[in-house]
This record gives sequence, structure tokens and C-alpha cells, in this order.
Amino acid sequence: MRNNALKIIVPNLKPHHLDPRSCQGSNSVGGIVLDQFASMVNHSCDSNTFWINEGEALRFRAAKDISAGSELSMSYTDTTRDYKTRQEAYISQFNFTCSCEICQKGDDGPTGKLRDKILQIENLDKSALDFRGNFFDKTIQDMTKAGFGLGAYGMNLMHHGLLQLQINQKDYKKILRTCLVLYFGVERLSIPPVPADARLDTLFRVFQINGLAKQNAKSFRGTDSHVPALAEKLHLNFYELYVRMLEKWIGGDTTVTKFAKKSFDEFLKMKNAEEGDNKWQYASLAKKNKGARKEFVANVNELLVWAGLEKLGEKEIL
Repeated sequence: MRNNALKIIVPNLKPHHLDPRSCQGSNSVGGIVLDQFASMVNHSCDSNTFWINEGEALRFRAAKDISAGSELSMSYTDTTRDYKTRQEAYISQFNFTCSCEICQKGDDGPTGKLRDKILQIENLDKSALDFRGNFFDKTIQDMTKAGFGLGAYGMNLMHHGLLQLQINQKDYKKILRTCLVLYFGVERLSIPPVPADARLDTLFRVFQINGLAKQNAKSFRGTDSHVPALAEKLHLNFYELYVRMLEKWIGGDTTVTKFAKKSFDEFLKMKNAEEGDNKWQYASLAKKNKGARKEFVANVNELLVWAGLEKLGEKEIL
């Protein structure tokens, strides 16, 4: 019975505050549920569905495009962990060895002392890790020197630990750079894929820190002096992108999506009031607004280059 139980995943409401320290997760766990359909869905580390709860309803949603006749799958455990840890969990908890396409490739992540460094903090509370100094930076550098890209196991954990450290230190330039690297680099490239709710959390932080960059312009000096104005220009776009991604993830009829849309509209009204008689008008990222989308992609790419990333196309950004 325990193996067939699903956690009740309840999406959280997120107000439009701009303090990155107060960014709660996209979900909360509200207990467990037993469901006949869910118990028949097999596991994959690259699952094509996920589940959420909306009121008393258990909903399965597509995590990617699913061809007609394809088998539905879901992830039984935390797939952001490394190959060896995942396989040990499947054997001990469910009595099977995963043979999905990702696991068929075997263990291609860090090994030896480098893996030990990652495992050293994997189960710790990252909010309590600010005493470790340059631990995260050093581990990221060591992984890069060893030939591991941004999508390799450990990069996500190390960058999130680094981000928490920078947030505690209120280093806004580094926070912005790390948020961009996480969302447009690490999480986009990670295999197995980072869950959509985790990506939404990062995107919301991108919105938050872009809105704070201008009032913390002292953090950006010299060749970085242009960044605050660019970030300020983009922060509403990132908020809209968050709302659009949220709707795509859990649906437009959910309480959380409706709340997010209302919060975004209120934020726009507040921005309009601040602008006063300047006749400022927000250009949305709707598909019909090709000019606004093109400008947004160009501005994001300018930020990505500043953050040390390669430029991306419209499909990868939007």
C-alpha cells in the first residue's frame, strides 16, 4: 500500500513581493492519497506526466508532448539525484531497477571525491550552509575542470547552494547572475529534467531580483553598470513569463493560476500608478506581439551574455 500512495501536492499561492529571501516553493505536501489509476502508472526518470491536487481532485498533467498510444509514466522518487542513488532507492523502495532511456546510459556523473563532496550536502538544509564560504564556487569550478557541463548531476545542487549564500549576503549582482545561470543554463540542460515546479521557483526569483537590481545599482559597477536598467526593463516580462509558464504547468482553471493572473494585473496597475503621466504602457509577450517578443529575447540574451551564457533562441527563452 505504501508503494501505491502518492503525496498530495498542493500548489502554493505566491504574492508579488520582491524579496528573494521570501520566495516559498511552488508546492506544499498535504498528506497522501491512494488512487486506482495512479497505482497503474509506471515509473520513468524522464516521465511524461506529473500530478497535482486541485481541491479534492487528483490531476495528472502532461510534462511534455505525448504521442497517441504512448505509455504514460511518472517519477516515483526525486530524479534530481545521481544515477547510483536513484537506483538504490528504486530497489529498496519498489523492488525494481529502472531501465528508462536515461538510466540505460548508466552513471555519467561525477565519481570519487567529487561525488563525495556533492553527497556531503545533498541532504542538508541549504539555508544553513552560509558558513561554508567558497565551497559551492570551488565545487562548481572543480566539476567544470573535470569536463562536466551545466546539466551534469551536482550542478543544480551546487548552484542553488551558492544562490542561498548570495541571498543571505545580499550580493545582488551575484544573485542575478546565478539565477540566470540556473534557469537558462543548469535547469534547462539537466538530465534527468528538473521538475517544472522547481523551474518555476527559479523563474520567480529571476523576476524578483530583476525588480531589485536598479535600487541596488551600487552592486553593479564598471562594465556592469548597464545591467540594473536592463534588469528593471525586463522584470515585468519575467513576471508575465512566470504566469504563462504556471498556466501551462497546472492549467488556467486552477486557484493558483487565477491568483497569479490577478496578482500580475494588480502589479501592472501599481506600475502604471508609479509612472503617472508618462503614458507608460506594458507590451505583453502574447504571440501576436511579435515586436515585444523579439525585443524581450534580445534583451534577455544581453543579460545571458553578461552572465557568461550563450545566446538562446525565442523558443528556448519563451
